[in-house]
Amino acid sequence: MLAPLVNLASTRAGCKKFMAAAKGKATLDGKPVTPERMEDAIVHVAGVADNPVTGMGGTTTFYACGIWARIQPLRSGRHTLSIRGSSGDFHTGVDYTLTVETAQQA
Repeated sequence: MLAPLVNLASTRAGCKKFMAAAKGKATLDGKPVTPERMEDAIVHVAGVADNPVTGMGGTTTFYACGIWARIQPLRSGRHTLSIRGSSGDFHTGVDYTLTVETAQQA
């Protein structure tokens, strides 16, 4: 599982500016998770007219950047995941309670 600490879809220059100020941290069950930086990956999005990402139909290309936390598969039980991120005046913060159950076999 990946959890975004702070991220952006923009131009290459927009991502460079965003990442220069980007900071983020995550904890899982009170223990720090090492964040991973994604500087400027090219992303292609195909959408219909009036979609919430691009607003237009067809394929659009942009750059994606941000800081992410990679979470390994969790054991059964209850877990807490806290994420915080920022870049300039943009801030994120979310606290999750995750419950993992094992699948019952038929």
